[in-house]
Amino acid sequence: SGHWPYQAPPEYRIPPQIERAKQTFSTFYQKKFPARSLIWLFSHGNLQVQTTYLKKNYQIVVNCPQASILSLFNQYTTLTKKEILEKFQLSEQDFKDSMMKLCNPKTKLLAKEDAKNPNFRPDEKIVVNEKFESNNIRLKLTPQIKAEKLMEGAGGHKSVDEITKQVVQERCQIIDATCVRIMKARKTESQSNLIDEIIRQIHLFQAQPQMIRQRIEYLIEREYLEKGAGE
Repeated sequence: SGHWPYQAPPEYRIPPQIERAKQTFSTFYQKKFPARSLIWLFSHGNLQVQTTYLKKNYQIVVNCPQASILSLFNQYTTLTKKEILEKFQLSEQDFKDSMMKLCNPKTKLLAKEDAKNPNFRPDEKIVVNEKFESNNIRLKLTPQIKAEKLMEGAGGHKSVDEITKQVVQERCQIIDATCVRIMKARKTESQSNLIDEIIRQIHLFQAQPQMIRQRIEYLIEREYLEKGAGE
């Protein structure tokens, strides 16, 4: 296929502000495309929040777990790690990735009780840094998404190697089917023209000539195709 196989997204609660936007779009989408299913992958998107408690109104780009954490400070002045995890059902890894950016000494949008220790105790107090300042009005604090997480999805069980193998296998099947379909219609064709036509017809991914040659040889071995005289 032309995309990485889908796996289960992480499960956690989202703040009411995001939930309302989600419901509004879901209603619109289901009315327009009633036969389709809409799946929300919150770990793959970013959003922008704006501060209103500082001298400047900063625009801060965060991911969904970070936005969930920040939204809590609209209601609470102090929170602990344990309270944040319970309220949004965040995983330990999502919490750590989010807070490492939000509490980073270079930005320090949030302040932790033990600033010198990068780890978070369950009962450690976390507060908003009301003295936050930056020369930039717009800041990007999203954690870097690891390749494993992007392809597997949090909660996924397949390794990167397994997913890569699956993608290659699916692409081989597409090349095989396209090749056989072309040859059924044309009966006879030169290898170079066949490769060009396969590349032209496949739109889901960029088929590579080397891979196509390997698949042609495979089809010949399996007697789906036959070499012409002198080839």
